[in-house]
Amino acid sequence: MYVGNDFSPIDIGEKIDLAFDFVNDLVTGENITAVEWEIATLAGIDPNPETHFTDIPSVSGTVVAQRLTNFTIEGRYRILARVTTDRGNELSLWSHFNTYFPN
Repeated sequence: MYVGNDFSPIDIGEKIDLAFDFVNDLVTGENITAVEWEIATLAGIDPNPETHFTDIPSVSGTVVAQRLTNFTIEGRYRILARVTTDRGNELSLWSHFNTYFPN
């Protein structure tokens, strides 16, 4: 499900954690047991966008996060987090972000 807004632009050279909060998608007492992240290039030429993922994704309660770095082009991306819960549910949230050369 689209989260309803995009992340702030990321300057080329930044290292940043992007996070989604699944609080509105989980039932009372349900816990996230696994997370998988996907990234796709929507504009610009970046043939291997998954190389921007660094570190291991984190889960803290209802929030999942992933560190991104090493952007070298201006572009537009879609990022998606897919979680599995202790009740066997599979849920996803996604959004967009742009990369820019800093001024």
